[in-house]
Amino acid sequence: MGRHLFKQNGKADYNHPGEPQMVHDSQEPKNVSDPNPRWRSQALYSLLNPRTTTNLKPIKFKPVGPLSRRLGHVSIRWVITVPFIAQMVLAATVVGYLSFRHGQATVEALLEQLQTEMGDRVSQQLDTSLQDPQRIVQLNQQAYELGMLDVENLEQVQQYFHRQLTLSNAASYINFAHVDGRFMGVGRHEDGSLYAEQITPNAPGQLQQYGLDERGNRTQLLRTNEYDPDSETWYTAAVEAGQLTWTDGPQRLNTANVYSTSASYSTSASYSISVSYPIYDNPDDPDTLVGVLGATFIVSQMNQFLADLVADSAGQILIMDRSTGSLIASSTPVPPLTNVDGLPDSIAGDRDALLIEEAIAYLMEKAYLMENLGGLNFVTESQALQVRLGDDRHHLCLIPWQTTHGLDWLIVAVMPKSATAAPISRNTVVTLTLCVLALAIAIAISIRTAQWIIQPIVFLNNAAKNLAGGAWNQAFVLQRSDEVGELAQSFNDMARQLRHSFRDLEKQKDSFARFFPPEYLNVLDRPNIHSIRLGDHVSCEMAVMFSDIRGFTSLSETMTPRETFAFVNDYLAEVAPAVRMHSGLIIKFLGDGTMAVFPESADSAVNAGLATFRALNVYNHRRTNQGEKPIHVGIGLHVGYMMMGIIGERNRMQADAISDTVNLTARLEGLTKFYGVSFLISGQVVEDLRDPSQYQLRFLGEAVVKGRREPISIYEVVDVEAEGDRLLKQKTLAYFNQGLQYYQDGALTAAKAAFEEVIAVHPQDKPAQRFLGQIDEHLTTGIPDDWTGIWRFTAK
Repeated sequence: MGRHLFKQNGKADYNHPGEPQMVHDSQEPKNVSDPNPRWRSQALYSLLNPRTTTNLKPIKFKPVGPLSRRLGHVSIRWVITVPFIAQMVLAATVVGYLSFRHGQATVEALLEQLQTEMGDRVSQQLDTSLQDPQRIVQLNQQAYELGMLDVENLEQVQQYFHRQLTLSNAASYINFAHVDGRFMGVGRHEDGSLYAEQITPNAPGQLQQYGLDERGNRTQLLRTNEYDPDSETWYTAAVEAGQLTWTDGPQRLNTANVYSTSASYSTSASYSISVSYPIYDNPDDPDTLVGVLGATFIVSQMNQFLADLVADSAGQILIMDRSTGSLIASSTPVPPLTNVDGLPDSIAGDRDALLIEEAIAYLMEKAYLMENLGGLNFVTESQALQVRLGDDRHHLCLIPWQTTHGLDWLIVAVMPKSATAAPISRNTVVTLTLCVLALAIAIAISIRTAQWIIQPIVFLNNAAKNLAGGAWNQAFVLQRSDEVGELAQSFNDMARQLRHSFRDLEKQKDSFARFFPPEYLNVLDRPNIHSIRLGDHVSCEMAVMFSDIRGFTSLSETMTPRETFAFVNDYLAEVAPAVRMHSGLIIKFLGDGTMAVFPESADSAVNAGLATFRALNVYNHRRTNQGEKPIHVGIGLHVGYMMMGIIGERNRMQADAISDTVNLTARLEGLTKFYGVSFLISGQVVEDLRDPSQYQLRFLGEAVVKGRREPISIYEVVDVEAEGDRLLKQKTLAYFNQGLQYYQDGALTAAKAAFEEVIAVHPQDKPAQRFLGQIDEHLTTGIPDDWTGIWRFTAK
């Protein structure tokens, strides 16, 4: 029989002992394992030794001599000593580990903070450096609109640009390209001197470069190159956008030997960005374009700033274009790669700066794996990573940098992790040395302390074992006045108190067991009665048994109250052990009857019923010998899901079982009177039996009891009948089954003949007599149209 846990609410109506009626709502069962708590404590019985006297025999403690005589206590010594040593080792290990991890975490945090600060400083430097060229272009645009800058007069434009470039360290080139092809620009040579470049209507497409003196006047013609400003990116992008625009990448201006006053690095070709702004006669009409104002910033001027930023570390900082992946600037002193045209290579890489190359390779590989073939656009926010570059791990900090006018770069800070390992290693060595020294001292102290503690503890341990074994007639004498000596005295007091307490407790538990059997604790999975709470319950499939004494009311009328209670108690004392012997649990005594449940199996319930009748036969034999009449008992047995638990209120609780199964079993027990048999079981019980053939069962048909709509199958357990009746019922079983089948099919004449054959052999067969009476009634009144052959009971 499976056990399943579920919850249900029910209300029982006990109008007659052994015949409950209830209405319930149930939920689906859930699996639960069988509890198996111990009711009795083995230690309790070992302590409750009756061989105790009031005279305590002193036991003197003899101090242990040399170390060789203490070998018998090695295991205890290890128990005391090893924890001290283990704690020291653990403490030293934890301190060393935490020191290492803390140092590592601190350095990594500082390193991450340093990288972030570096990135922020680079961002600020870029904002500051690019703000100057952008402001120059905006001022020039405003000067044009206010009439302060006459772009038709190139000499005036030259003087204007000369003064601006003299005051600016960020801008490397300021220029204006007229829509008719004229051009004027002022730039800075490598030696810091300024020069002017122009294209005039007299020499279209010819860029003429002149040297300038300190006042901005031309000195001599330096060179002449072919140049078409209309085809340059900075020009076309500004015209297309119609507003302020930044363009990056190599600019094909004549910027050879461009020089920055704030940089110590130079290159034959520098990566530059330009800011340009278109000007119109009518700003609302794009067809009135006059030309494009521009300014150029050589990004390689950032190299010195980046180098100074990482001068005290082993890291590198680089700036990359997110859209193309090209290297713009870096802290390495090696200039960028150049292609055959003498311009910076747009492929990210560096011939000698291996660290920068590996960082770029890692980012480009990650972009490729993410199918971001357009560049490094997968970096959308600041990130701090730990990656392996080459043979070492590195801290990598990525900070996107963007402007509202077209620039989209990525600041990358790279720092080798090995650069931070040295201070951590030194700190770890010092910490471990101190930990080992402290550990050695602690071990020596712990061993000595353990020796001082162990000796009396061993003595007290042996005394406690004797106490646990029931040796109450002893006292603990220890020649010490410290805490251990007080402990010995406490043992003496405890032994005396435990002796009395456990005796009282055993008496109380025995008393409680009579009102609350220990089997309840097993079912409710509670360790003791003190842990029982109102509402504790289990819900599972169980066999339920109701038993009732026949004619108890009339029998009790002939007795005094004292005789009635004595009679009932004698009867219950005889039959109740039969229930417990077969793993049954008596839920309640119902006056002259009992209600019991069997959580384990239906076989246990049927066997308990058979044992009950065997006990009843012994009891009746004793009554007969005393000149009293034997009594008769009816038992009903059914299987189903039910709740068993604690009901009541705070001041009054009791165990009970609640379920429709209880009501049905009570009805089934009541049918034993109708059929005139002693033991009835339901068809569900028969299905749950391991081997129904080991019992002598007789099918009595189906019946619908009061309060139910569905019929149940009813079987008589013939094994409980007297031997003569049992043999006759076995002999007439074929006729009985035949008559029952005819009865169910509505063939009442054939059924009557079969049951008469049963009566002819066994005139006292009450079920056969009941069927014959019912058949005669229907033959007289007629068979109903809805005939099913099922008995229907409207009374309890």
